Amino acid sequence: MAGRGFFLTAFALLALAAPSTVSAQADAAAAAPDEAAIAALAALHVELNVVRDEFNNAIAAIHEIQAQQEARNEFNNKVAEILTRHRSTELEYQQKIFVVSTDGAQRVLFDRLVREAAEAGPAAQ
Repeated sequence: MAGRGFFLTAFALLALAAPSTVSAQADAAAAAPDEAAIAALAALHVELNVVRDEFNNAIAAIHEIQAQQEARNEFNNKVAEILTRHRSTELEYQQKIFVVSTDGAQRVLFDRLVREAAEAGPAAQ
């Protein structure tokens, strides 16, 4: 009997959450970025990936806890600097990545622009 109550409670919570999920998806679709916005997002994405790769390579070679923390702090500072330069926050970046990733046509364009930005290198960004 307790199992059925749990199931009904979970179902009720899902039913209550569904309208807000649909609303959020509709809002995301309404705010679909144009090609220039996707190109800017691709450039930001490439820069962040370069910094993440550098951090992962550095942290793999560090064994001292203090040095690891210093590397993390430096990484966080670089990420903050890049986001500031692109006039974005981590949350905005994640939201834009989600929107682009969930739309097939935008994803194809984004992937192409990421490849182009990566091939162009940091001088073009």
